[in-house]
Amino acid sequence: MGVNLISALWGFSEAIFFFIVPDLWLSIAGRDDLRAGLRACLYALMGALIGGSIGYFWGAHDHSSALAVMERIPAVSTDMIGRVRTELIDRGAWAILFGPVSGTPYKLYAAQAADAGISFWLFFDKHPGAADSLCLGYSILPLRAQTVGLVGRQREALDDTFVSLGFILSDFLLGDAKLTEWSE
Repeated sequence: MGVNLISALWGFSEAIFFFIVPDLWLSIAGRDDLRAGLRACLYALMGALIGGSIGYFWGAHDHSSALAVMERIPAVSTDMIGRVRTELIDRGAWAILFGPVSGTPYKLYAAQAADAGISFWLFFDKHPGAADSLCLGYSILPLRAQTVGLVGRQREALDDTFVSLGFILSDFLLGDAKLTEWSE
């Protein structure tokens, strides 16, 4: 149960203010037990959905304080916040679905949706679509961790550094690293 609780809390925290995505924890959770890893993914997703909903209501209630906190998150800039606002105004609720796939933190869409005139029910309608993207991304992690873990266990000379480098390389190759977002 501890693994699932950490997954849910991490998904929740990352959806509002934390800047490290649950991928790291989910990779560890699924390294030795695929079912446990997939279950942890569902808990992280549940936490992210609850956190995203709270982010929506926080932005609706006190937009300026929500954005002030978001600006302090590493890798989030004023320009990124402005770009998300423009996307929400130009594309409406569809921006919620497609924006996070580009590497822009979902929390920025949640916090600004109400101010852009998107009702909670319309936000929530797109929220599961974004959640499906999260779920797909999350569920790949235990599979990837199992693969790297099996390779690591078969070769006694390999240590945890190799496995960690494998995670970083696979994140980069699969596009999870989003290095361009860090340079903004």
